Parts: sequence; structure tokens; C-alpha cells
Amino acid sequence: MKCFHHPEKDAVATCAQCNVGLCKECEETSEFRIDNKALCNRCNASEAAGAIAEHARCKRRIIWFSILFVPGLCIFSVGALDKNLVVGIVGCLLIWGISGLGATLKDTFFPPPQSVKGQVKGALLEHEYPIASLIGKIIGFFVQLMFSYALYAVALPFKLGWTIFVFGNNKVKIKELRERYGIST
Repeated sequence: MKCFHHPEKDAVATCAQCNVGLCKECEETSEFRIDNKALCNRCNASEAAGAIAEHARCKRRIIWFSILFVPGLCIFSVGALDKNLVVGIVGCLLIWGISGLGATLKDTFFPPPQSVKGQVKGALLEHEYPIASLIGKIIGFFVQLMFSYALYAVALPFKLGWTIFVFGNNKVKIKELRERYGIST
């Protein structure tokens, strides 16, 4: 087998995604890997575009979390000043919990891709048990909504800090990927 990008060279590995041949140079310079297997230039460019898009989503999350973080702290401060700490904590958690609603609604109405086998199994269950399936979806939605609301209410300060940390660490890497693969914003 020959290298897909350098047809004059013999392949020493294959791309982890599309299985085209990779020479030693392509294998060593691969920016991304899956299970420690190199990707070809085309798949590397695709992964780079995904990483850049995720970086942009991270920036939007920082803005969203920051917008909710400040009012939560204000409500907490007002409660603390009035010597009613319980009201301050509850109000703060209510505001911070809103940040989880967007993620829950997105996952509910735009679920992540599922395997063909999973799709067929889900369709068969819905066909055989339509009422039970509908009731299960409704109950699952509200349980997920309550759980994510409570989780985000407590975790927002930590999530905001972690998102800012990841965003800052990836900024240089994203700039390099944009330049290397010619991807614009």
C-alpha cells in the first residue's frame, strides 16, 4: 500500500478514520490521533475544524455563564446584607440553575447522533409500546430538567472557572490549527 498523500512512498500506517495509507512522514506529523493511530491530512483538517468550532462554543459558554454568575452573586449579597442568608443562597442557586436549562433543552430537542442499531431499537420500542414510550420520554425529560437545574445551580462557579481555564489553554493551539489548515473564523 502506498501513502495517500505521497504516492511515491510506502505506507507504514493507515488513517484511523478513513483507512487510507500513511507514510512515515504523514504518520509522524499527524496533529490528531484516535486510539494512538494517526489521521490523514484530510481527517486532521476535519478534526481541526471541529476543535475550532468547539473553541467558539466555549467562548459563548463563558459569556452565558458570566451573565448568570453576576446576578446570582448580587442576589446572594442582598440576602447576606439583609441577614437572610437562606433567601440569598436560594436566589443565587435559582439564577445559576438557569444555565443548565439551555443544555438540557438542547440535548432533549437535538439529541446527539445515535448508532443505526440504537435508532432501529428505539423505533421498534416506540412502535410496540407507543403510550409507554411517550410517558417515559415525558418523565425522563422532567427528571433530566430537574437534575440538570440542581447540578448547574451548584456547579456554575466551578464550571465557569474550568471553562475559562480550558479556553485560555486552547487559544494558542486553536490559532496554530487555523494557520496550519487555513480555517477562518
